[in-house]
Amino acid sequence: VQGDGAAIRAWLEGLGPEQLGEARFLDLPETSNNILLALEEGTHQARARVRHPARTYVVQPGDFFFDIAYNFCFPQYQLERVNPDVNSGAIDVGMVLNIPTIDVLFPHPLVPNKRIEIDLPTQTLYAYEGQEVVMEMRISSGMSTTPTIAGQFQILFKEENAYAQRWRLDMPYFMGIYEEGPGYYNGIHELPITAGGYRLSASVLGWPASFACIIVGVGDAEALFEWADVGTLVRIHGVAPGTPTWQETLDRIVEPYVPPAGEP
Repeated sequence: VQGDGAAIRAWLEGLGPEQLGEARFLDLPETSNNILLALEEGTHQARARVRHPARTYVVQPGDFFFDIAYNFCFPQYQLERVNPDVNSGAIDVGMVLNIPTIDVLFPHPLVPNKRIEIDLPTQTLYAYEGQEVVMEMRISSGMSTTPTIAGQFQILFKEENAYAQRWRLDMPYFMGIYEEGPGYYNGIHELPITAGGYRLSASVLGWPASFACIIVGVGDAEALFEWADVGTLVRIHGVAPGTPTWQETLDRIVEPYVPPAGEP
């Protein structure tokens, strides 16, 4: 079956909010190409690529740059990238900030029929295939001083044995979900291990104890790592509870990396 590219594009251009939802539009070249390929191959489905517009925000009294980013479900770094001339530590009331499109958080096509849901209030992770929960596990999210951002993300990459140099931490079964600075990613990983060989206690699961990553238990991390593909949707909901003063947390057990003299 041969498709008429111009006719397909014209039809796609006629789709509006009623079909796509508010503040959404189609990536016309990619979607029309997918439809043409599906017709050529004789398949019955083609994937549409939905995009989202960038926005702006007017700074209000009491606003802080980090909080604005957090409320829009972005790491601060993403706001800094689209506001290069703004000093994030000195914003003024009435200033107009650029808010990036959520598409910057989704460089990969979404994996169909798989998603990860993380509920911060209950510190629980659910892995879904379609509407069925295939895994459920306790987690430890970011402490109040280094909170995990709620929002929609995806698995960006997977690294079986990742290393966080600034904290000298081994992070087994690491899956990056968002970039919090140039080359620095927060993600999901197993209970980390310090430079001295101490593994963070499993007692933290159920309480915020991390520097913003989602920590899961031994065994659970490997199972999730093997199940999740790059591109899998990750949804993080709600606000984490406070951490009891008696609870072990990462800041109490790590020894931050101190670069040798002369090293930047």
